[in-house]
Amino acid sequence: MLLPLSFVTGLGAGVIAGLLGVGGGIVIVPALLFLFMAAHIGDGFAMQLAVGTSLATIIVTNIWAAWNHHQRRAVRWDIAWRFSPGLLLGAWLGAHLAAQLDGEQLKRFFGLFEIAVALHMGLGGRTSDERPERRVSSFVQSL
Repeated sequence: MLLPLSFVTGLGAGVIAGLLGVGGGIVIVPALLFLFMAAHIGDGFAMQLAVGTSLATIIVTNIWAAWNHHQRRAVRWDIAWRFSPGLLLGAWLGAHLAAQLDGEQLKRFFGLFEIAVALHMGLGGRTSDERPERRVSSFVQSL
């Protein structure tokens, strides 16, 4: 029963992420939490397990996507390498924070994050007509 529900969850997360432009983790983490709790998997640390599982899938899909974009010569590696130290530091800090919080604290933190994303989207989010790659390029040049 867990496998079909996981498949439907992944499919739904992909569709919602594609339609709304949000990260799939916004959908996958709560869905995994529900699935894990319903299956009595990791009752004491279900939220950490849901976040960790979501991050593991994100790593795999990002490696796959980066490789496919690289083959099409659609990756600006000079920019990607500049972001790498910050990404690695952020990932380490996030993992450290998640390990320090108990399940209920992590649920609240994630819930506040989802509310912040919803507010950002509801209040207009990206209001600039400027293309995203121009904003990234100007940001990277300022580094």
